[in-house]
Amino acid sequence: MAEWLVRPHPSEGWQVLTPARTQAAVAPTRHEAVTKAAGMIADEGGGQLLVAGAEGPPAGRYRVPPTCRPYQRDRELDLPHPH
Repeated sequence: MAEWLVRPHPSEGWQVLTPARTQAAVAPTRHEAVTKAAGMIADEGGGQLLVAGAEGPPAGRYRVPPTCRPYQRDRELDLPHPH
């Protein structure tokens, strides 16, 4: 299962990285980055999401299931909020 990453952006906000560690998105908050990442992961068939802490160890690891309606933004994904 592919692992995506949400981590602090070097210059602003938070970034979403693909399994190949290329940047897929940037968001102003960790919550927004996690939401964007979860949508992308679900669209790509599901996978793992590793959420980095602002400093230090990871804040969480989540399994994101695939969606039955890929690339449609009118759906909500049920993910816990990282603290």
